[in-house]
Amino acid sequence: FNLILMDPPWPNRSAKDWEFGKTNGYTGYKSNDSMWESYHMLRNLSLDMHLAPGGFLAVWVTNNEQVRELVKDFLFKQLGVKLVEEWMWVKTTPKGDPVRELGVKWWRRPYEVLLIGQKTDDEGGGEEEEEEEEEEEEEEEVKRRVMFAVGDIHSRKPCLKALFEEILLGRKENYRALEIFSRYGVAGWWSWGDEAIKFNWDGYWRKPE
Repeated sequence: FNLILMDPPWPNRSAKDWEFGKTNGYTGYKSNDSMWESYHMLRNLSLDMHLAPGGFLAVWVTNNEQVRELVKDFLFKQLGVKLVEEWMWVKTTPKGDPVRELGVKWWRRPYEVLLIGQKTDDEGGGEEEEEEEEEEEEEEEVKRRVMFAVGDIHSRKPCLKALFEEILLGRKENYRALEIFSRYGVAGWWSWGDEAIKFNWDGYWRKPE
C-alpha cells in the first residue's frame, strides 16, 4: 500500500467502559488496557509486508508521551520509516471556536496529533544508538501542519483523503490505501477492523433539510 492510516485503540482513561457502551448505545470502542498490550498489537500487524517502498504510514496518537515514543521510536524505526510530517487536528465548535482554550493543560486536550512517516530504503530494526545531531536534524525536517475541524461522534476522526492525495500522494489516481482499525469505509480505500463500516450507517449522518 502507498498509504496506511491507523487509529489504534490506545489506553485511554477518557474512553467509556466497553460493557457500558454495549448496553447503553455508546459509540466508543474497547481500548487496550496497557502500553504493553499496544506494543504487542503493533508487532503482530506485520506492517512491513503491506507498506510499499516510499509509502506513508500515518498514525493517530494520544497526548500521552509514551504513545508518541512507541510510534516514533519503536514502530517507525522497526519498519524503516522516517517521521516526515506531524499534523494537529484542533477540534472546533460549529462556529469555528476551539472547543477548549488552547495553551491550558486540560485533562482532555482540544486537539489530536497525527504522525506521518515515509518508508525509506534503509532496513528497519537497525542500530538503536544514534547521534544526537542526527536526531536534531530529523526533527528540523519534520513538516508541521494544523487543521481545524468540528468533532462529532466520539473516536471518529475527520476524513483526510483529499488532504493525503493533495499533500502526500501528488494527486495520484492509482494509489492503494489501507485504513487499519477503521470505523467507516472510504471510497477507493481498503478498510480493516472489527467495526470497519460502523459510521457508514445513515443513522450517524444528518439528513439535508
